[in-house]
Amino acid sequence: MENSFVALDGEKSMRHGFTGEALAAPVRQIRPAGFSMIELMVTLAIILIVTAMAIPLVGSAVAQFKMNGAVQSVTGIIQATRYRAISSGYPYRVQFNSAALTYQVLSDPNSIGVFNPVNGAPPVPIATASFTPVMNADITLQFRPNGIVSATTGALPMTLTLKNNVKTINVGTYGNINVTPP
Repeated sequence: MENSFVALDGEKSMRHGFTGEALAAPVRQIRPAGFSMIELMVTLAIILIVTAMAIPLVGSAVAQFKMNGAVQSVTGIIQATRYRAISSGYPYRVQFNSAALTYQVLSDPNSIGVFNPVNGAPPVPIATASFTPVMNADITLQFRPNGIVSATTGALPMTLTLKNNVKTINVGTYGNINVTPP
């Protein structure tokens, strides 16, 4: 009986030893390159499971970034308005509208108690159409040239809520802002 194997080119070849005698050791057949259907299906299943686990995490991270952006917008306008009152030497107000999720900066350059929009600017949105947190109430903060901050409409603290994420913004008498949870 002849020991033979199929070469890569498809021809039957005889296997010979060092001296030319035929060897009895079987030759391993070379498997065609590629993956089996089962290997591909298992890999695809693992990818789908990992993706399904990651989607909620990515969604909550995006919501958290948007919420932090809204909080930074609110705290930034509070600080900027307070600095404008101190540097200009007359009172300013910032009005937060909870229904429209906007704010508007007002000033009283004559210090007579009549506040008008700064440069006639319209209200500015805090959020976008795809991101709409809930503000607890309409609040108007007044900033005096000596740095004192007081709520003339509504009451502090202010809260922004999106689903189960609640951020509370409190402003101290001299403009110290505290956001909880951080």
